[in-house]
Amino acid sequence: MNSEIREWALNLLGAAPLSSGKLREKLLKKGGEPEDVEEVLAWLQENRYVDDESLARSWIHNRLPQKGLSFSGVREFFFRHKVEEAIWKHLFFIMLDESEISQREWEVAQIQVLFQKKPSMIRLPQEKTQKRLMQRGFSFAAVKDAFEALKHEAK
Repeated sequence: MNSEIREWALNLLGAAPLSSGKLREKLLKKGGEPEDVEEVLAWLQENRYVDDESLARSWIHNRLPQKGLSFSGVREFFFRHKVEEAIWKHLFFIMLDESEISQREWEVAQIQVLFQKKPSMIRLPQEKTQKRLMQRGFSFAAVKDAFEALKHEAK
């Protein structure tokens, strides 16, 4: 095994948690040979330094709820982090089942997170905010439900 690539990988992992795909990308970009990179990745996975499923589970339960992302935003998040769709989707829907909420209810909650993070969104004309939310990938139904909840809170 190429010890230099293993050191690069361990240093990268020491700085931030990375998926195997993102780590592969960084090691190849740094100049690692594909065969050496794959060997190091296999070793890292075997020794559980890299575990895409655990990483995705952690992000789904700890990071995503505070981000204010639509389902398509979640897809984009995991795409950027190079986590296989089958892995994160499975875990995402397990989380919804365990929480006993629908995808739409989750999106409404995420819109509420956005409203808390960016109160100026609420002060804009409703049509403009709706358009911005739908551009972020939220469904019209979830946007409508979020505004209904907002009206009920104001009473």
